[in-house]
Amino acid sequence: MREIEYNPILTKHQKTLLAHFKRWSECTKFYITGGTALSAFYLRHRLSEDLDFFFVDEVEIEPILTFLKSLPEVQDLNLERQFDRKIFIIRYEDAESLKVEFTKYPFKTIKPFKKVEGIQVDSMPDILANKLMALTDRKDAKDYVDIYFILKESPNLSVYEVIEMTEQKFGIKGLGYILQGRFLGCPEKGVELLNMKKDCQGKEMAAFFKGRARRLIRKSIEKEG
Repeated sequence: MREIEYNPILTKHQKTLLAHFKRWSECTKFYITGGTALSAFYLRHRLSEDLDFFFVDEVEIEPILTFLKSLPEVQDLNLERQFDRKIFIIRYEDAESLKVEFTKYPFKTIKPFKKVEGIQVDSMPDILANKLMALTDRKDAKDYVDIYFILKESPNLSVYEVIEMTEQKFGIKGLGYILQGRFLGCPEKGVELLNMKKDCQGKEMAAFFKGRARRLIRKSIEKEG
């Protein structure tokens, strides 16, 4: 299997990092997630310029630094800490750069990991749940696009099941009420700034989310009635 080497979504430096990562002795402590994992290993819908790794148990930063510095053609490495997030900016000899993030994420996964050449990849339901939670704090076009494509390409997955699944994962209630507003407020602009591999029209996406919002509102009214 050479899913990484011939992957049409991953950049040259992402492929190199993952090729070394799968041979790293610490790799099983982490799993790859986020937009890059979603597109590269599931949907192939857009390009994404970073790599996101989650871990559950506390890990030391030194092995991560040593690993990243050992990658070929690395010219410079900068670290930025944001709470439990460790964000590395790798600059290469060819003047390109790559953002790699290692984040402590203590939430249990909904589904088992997918294995790609020995690398643990977050499941699509888990990525979807994470994206929905992200939508409660921000209105980023890439989150809307990722959620849109997951729901479009999973016709048997209802929005109610998705919300219930997300509430169970994060131990919260009332997510549906928050998402009603977020879905209604889906921006039509912003998609054009993303490097899409599949067609995505902002107006169509906004209409899609408005339809899902109306379903949530009707469901809420039925419950209250």
